[in-house]
Amino acid sequence: MFDDKDLVVADGDYNRQIGQISIPAFGSFPLNIRVRKVLLQVVRELYQHKVQNDRNETAATTEDGMTESERGTVSRQFLFSLIRREHSTPTGEKMDLHLIIRPRIQARLRVLSGMTYANRPWGIIPAFKPVVAAGFATGAYGLIFPTLWKLSGAFELLRFLGLMIAAIFSIIVWIIVSHNLWERPAKSNDKFVRKLYNRTTIATLTVAVLCYYITLFVLFLLTVLLFVPPSLFQSLGGLKSSVEFWNYTKLAWLATSIATFAGSIGVGLENQEMVRNIMYGYRQNQRSKYYRDQQEENSNQKSN
Repeated sequence: MFDDKDLVVADGDYNRQIGQISIPAFGSFPLNIRVRKVLLQVVRELYQHKVQNDRNETAATTEDGMTESERGTVSRQFLFSLIRREHSTPTGEKMDLHLIIRPRIQARLRVLSGMTYANRPWGIIPAFKPVVAAGFATGAYGLIFPTLWKLSGAFELLRFLGLMIAAIFSIIVWIIVSHNLWERPAKSNDKFVRKLYNRTTIATLTVAVLCYYITLFVLFLLTVLLFVPPSLFQSLGGLKSSVEFWNYTKLAWLATSIATFAGSIGVGLENQEMVRNIMYGYRQNQRSKYYRDQQEENSNQKSN
């Protein structure tokens, strides 16, 4: 929830006894602790206000309608937190309970991590089992030939890092393009929210592809440790010193990057609806489907 560009954590209406919280505003870890703290605060304030009205108490109140005891509770609760209390919105609307995140740069980072965590990017790995299998088969086939062995011994650390980043970037771009995950400008979407969705897509896919990359790396590392003899690795790989664990790590690292490049092509073969279900929540999927249907209907009307 956003109020102008302020990230809203919680709202409350004393008279109607209604409160709401926004889960993505709490970030990722430790999510349960943050949610519990704010949830108890919202319920406590609604309850205290109801009891006060029922008993017709005449406690001294501040200009925002809170008693001094309530204000002290809120101040202690969020003393060392990014959560700030506002009593009106940027449009001037008075609010009984209105908790936001300040500063705004921290709010954007928090909601980005919260939305990414809500997407559960690690759930993409089971859905892309064929891609993992294709990537592992490609890398395993390449390990048969000594070319990768020689390259792993000749490459410097920066080359390994550069190749890994390029491989991860390529598969992220391929997933976005092949499954139409990039939110484009339209009358139906706000620019600020659209940018947030696109950043969340990139963050979600980055975490997912890192999980994919680590899975492949572990598989390749176990493979080369089991099936590549040290003496043969030293002779065919052109190593001047004896083979160490770091040499096997570099070989598995190189094979993983090559396999990730190959796997990025296979991602486009997956079912688009399945990918969107992983990337987006139910309501966002419904909204996207509604907008797509509208665009198709408008294009059909123009063609007719």
